[in-house]
Amino acid sequence: MKKVLIYTALLCNMALMLAACGSKSSEAEGSTDSAYTVAESGPLAILGRSYSTKEGDYTIDIACKADSSVVVKDALDTEFYDNTVTVSITKSGSPVFQHTFTRNEFKGSYDKQHSILQGMAYSERSNGQFLFGAQVGEPANDEGGENYRITVGPDGSFAIAPDFNQDTSSDGE
Repeated sequence: MKKVLIYTALLCNMALMLAACGSKSSEAEGSTDSAYTVAESGPLAILGRSYSTKEGDYTIDIACKADSSVVVKDALDTEFYDNTVTVSITKSGSPVFQHTFTRNEFKGSYDKQHSILQGMAYSERSNGQFLFGAQVGEPANDEGGENYRITVGPDGSFAIAPDFNQDTSSDGE
């Protein structure tokens, strides 16, 4: 029953977006909110947030894009494109790190046939390392999925690990 309600809400949201003839974007440094891209036929694209932020001399860019080469179906057989997320870090304009992440890099117990890379977010810079969070889960289900921590070292190396304590509350507590 819960999935039917979520699916109904998803369809209503898409209808409202089509009626508005455009996607909603926020004004904060080029960020865009999650959006549904609806084609006349074919899979849906659910994009995570793309944005740019500054941390001292560093600029961190996160770009989430639909990957039309990978299609997954949810429990109701609705088709969705998977996502890729490109993370770029520059220092005073010089490249420090760039990598395009795919769902396959995130090892876990999520249902690989019904899950997408939902998105990534920059967290903080600590001890010279950049910390990011990511989520892999069923399309259009922001409540579910598995959380991951990505650590990018000063030499451009990175590591991905499950994050069982990721704060997903909106109140900062």
